[in-house]
Amino acid sequence: MVDVTPDYPTFDIRRLSPPKASLSLPKLIHDAMGERLTEWGDRQRDSFTDAMSSLVVSRGDQISGSNPIRKPSVVDNINWWGCWIGPTHEEIGASVQDVDFVNCDLRGTLFDRCRIENVRFTNCQMNGTLFRSCNLSRVTFSGCVSEGLSFYSGTMRDVEFRGEAERCLLEHLILGGVTVEGLVECVGLTVWSASIYDIQSSPKGAISFRDCTVQYCRGDESAKPAVKIVGKSTCDRSDL
Repeated sequence: MVDVTPDYPTFDIRRLSPPKASLSLPKLIHDAMGERLTEWGDRQRDSFTDAMSSLVVSRGDQISGSNPIRKPSVVDNINWWGCWIGPTHEEIGASVQDVDFVNCDLRGTLFDRCRIENVRFTNCQMNGTLFRSCNLSRVTFSGCVSEGLSFYSGTMRDVEFRGEAERCLLEHLILGGVTVEGLVECVGLTVWSASIYDIQSSPKGAISFRDCTVQYCRGDESAKPAVKIVGKSTCDRSDL
C-alpha cells in the first residue's frame, strides 16, 4: 500500500505480471495516480513554475506570484511576451529574489507590485518592459536590449544599468513617480531620450550617469537635484 498524499486515500498499486516460464514477477502500476498528477498540474497553472517550464513563447499570460522565484535559480532563454507578473488577490506583492535572468525575451512584460531583490538581467530583450509599483533592490541590467524600459512608482535602491560592447544603448528609459532610496546608476551607456519626472529622493538617493553619452534626455524640477553626471560622461541636448 502506498500513501499518495496525506489528503487522499491509499491505493494498492502492486500487480503480478502474467506467468512466463513458470515465473511471475511483481510490478507496480501507477495509473491510480493520474488524477492526482492532473490536479497537481492544475495547481501550478499560471505560476512561475509553469511559466519557466514552457517550451514555447508565453504570450499575454498572467503569471501569479503564489510560487515565488527564489534562489538558487538561473532562468535562461525563456520567452515571456506581453505577460503580467504579479501577486494573487490574497497577496500584497509577488517576490522575485536571488535570480539570474539570462538571454531571456521579456518584451512588453509587466512586473506589477513585485519585490525584486538581488536579481540580474543579463543580455535580455526588454523592449517595452514595465515595472509598476515594484520595489527594486540590488538589481542589475547588463547588456540588455531596452527600448522603452519603464519604471512607474515603487522604490529603487542599488540599481545598475550596465552596457556591454555590442549592447550599449538605453533608449526611451522612463523613471516616473519613483522613490529613489539609494544609488540608481547607468554605466558605460548611450542614454537616448530618457524621461525622469515626479522623483522623490532620500538623502542617500541619486540617479547617476557614469561614463555615459547622454542625449535628448529630460527631467523635471523634482529630478534635477537627484541626477548626477559623473566620470567621462557627456551631456548633449538634454535638460537634466
